[in-house]
Amino acid sequence: MSIEHGSITMHNLLVQLGRYIVRKQSVRKPGKRLYLVDSREICEILTDDVGASRRFIGINFDFDMKGVNEKFNISERAFQGMTNLQFLKFQGGNNTIDLPCGLEYMSRNLRLLQWSFFPMSCLPPIFNSGLLIEIELRHSKLDKLWEGIEPLPNLKWMDLSSSQNLKELPDLSTATNLLELDLRDCSSLVKLPSTIGYTKNLQKLNLCGCSSLISLPSFIGTSTNLQILNLRGCSSLVELPSFYGNFINLSELNLSGLSSLVELSSFDGNFINLRTLNLSRLSSLVELPSFVGNFINLRTLSLSRLLNLVELPSFVGNATNLEMLDLSYCSSLVELPFSIGNLQKLQTLSLYGCSKLEFLPTDINLESLDILELTNCLLFKFFPDISTNLRTLNLRGTAIEEVPSSIESWSRLNDLRMTYSVKLKECPHAFDVITELDVDDKGIQELPPWINRFSRLKSLKLIRCKKLVSLPQIPDATHNIVAEDCESLETLDCSFQNPNISLNFAKCFKLNQEARDLIIRTRTSEYAVLPGGEVPSYFTHRATTGDSLTVKLNEKPLPTSMRFKACILLVNESDDETCFHVYVTCQKTNKLLYGLFKEHLYIFEVEMDVTTSELIFEFKVRQDDWAIGQCNWKIGQCGVIQLL
Repeated sequence: MSIEHGSITMHNLLVQLGRYIVRKQSVRKPGKRLYLVDSREICEILTDDVGASRRFIGINFDFDMKGVNEKFNISERAFQGMTNLQFLKFQGGNNTIDLPCGLEYMSRNLRLLQWSFFPMSCLPPIFNSGLLIEIELRHSKLDKLWEGIEPLPNLKWMDLSSSQNLKELPDLSTATNLLELDLRDCSSLVKLPSTIGYTKNLQKLNLCGCSSLISLPSFIGTSTNLQILNLRGCSSLVELPSFYGNFINLSELNLSGLSSLVELSSFDGNFINLRTLNLSRLSSLVELPSFVGNFINLRTLSLSRLLNLVELPSFVGNATNLEMLDLSYCSSLVELPFSIGNLQKLQTLSLYGCSKLEFLPTDINLESLDILELTNCLLFKFFPDISTNLRTLNLRGTAIEEVPSSIESWSRLNDLRMTYSVKLKECPHAFDVITELDVDDKGIQELPPWINRFSRLKSLKLIRCKKLVSLPQIPDATHNIVAEDCESLETLDCSFQNPNISLNFAKCFKLNQEARDLIIRTRTSEYAVLPGGEVPSYFTHRATTGDSLTVKLNEKPLPTSMRFKACILLVNESDDETCFHVYVTCQKTNKLLYGLFKEHLYIFEVEMDVTTSELIFEFKVRQDDWAIGQCNWKIGQCGVIQLL
């Protein structure tokens, strides 16, 4: 057993032993046990209209365990006889449980109530919360927790995250020992109760994604025990309370995405231990407030997407312990102050998408800098020289065309990402450090053969190279090739040697048969995509319609598992193509497909467990659990071939 992130974890064998001991309490009559953990047995007991044993101390229902395949209804009297119940856990199971008649009773001895997707709009009126230590009702349908005031003297953790119908919190005047309150993505929540001021011991308050929240109680600005305050995405907040006092415990403050905020409140106090500050996406912020210069022990400062920020003030150099500075997509930023040279502990500097930035300060050497991100700094012309200790330097999408010979003395540099230029031919000293190359040239007809000398090239992206006709031999180290929308590409004068390669030839409609065969037959770690209207005959087992097929095995004896190469054709009968990626699953295989195209083939490997002489391949398309709207992509055809 061990303790990780505040939770006790134990080896699976110990878990199985515990379940065995519990089962031995009464093998044939689960109602006589102290704990219930078997999903099927729990279903039988909770659908019983009579009421169950008084013996139960704990019920742990895990929807990911085998035995629950469909929705079931819990009787309103299911918990009637469970007066000793202390632990009630329902984990997972989106819309799997229903309470058509509500609940008439919940144990007054509950210490832990954990019920994902709780289906009621309010907890039962007879609910007694006096002994509760933890409430976790994520993804619930709650409008409110309960009516009136409940005693909460022992409550330490409350998690109602993603309860999108929740409009209000209960009176918290008795929750004097509350440590953590998680209200992430409670998008209907308008305000917090003023009684939150009684939670003097509150350490973590997470309001991320509470987009309807219009105000915060003044208590927040004086809650000196707070360690983490997350207001990310509270887009309706117009103002913040003033922060003053001894905030020596506050280590993380996230104010990202407060798009309605008129101005930042004052932060007058002791923030000596503040380590992480996120001020990203504050659209009204024109200049960085001076109090940021007082946070001298910051480790991470995120200022991305401050679209009106023209310059970074010199007091940023006061944060001499800073390790990460994110200024990505500050599209008005023109320059950085010379005082940035004081940040000798800085490890990562991201200036991604700072399209007006032309240069960095010179005559400084940030000794700890590992990563410098300058992607899509379109006006940036001069090779950056602010650290000789860089490991990763990303210059894709800049105006830099050459690499100075001085990088030969940069002994730690092993990851240089560039945009293609013919002048790179004159920089052989860079051939062994260039790992990613973007070719964005509508007029280029062929790639020069010297690209094959980039011995450590991992990724080659050919972006809208409309006139490119052929692809030469590429380095063996390359494991990602993207040639999307190269509409003239016909031949592949190369072989793909890396067994972990991923191939994207979407919208390359002129590929000849030899090139298509090469793509189809190449073994890939992720997947390959190319144009096509039907599954090729190369795949010995095919279904011309639908998402499933059956393969009969002749091997004797049967192996325990087999590997196949699979091919699917995605179709979309709707004009709505806003779903940009999906997961395709088949038994143990789960592939994430990015960039979806009609009349295209997706090819990947599938591992199958073998238990009978017939293998059934069922390919399913699904979105992320958090995705909004319906995904209209379906599998039109599928095929497989066994890999030897």
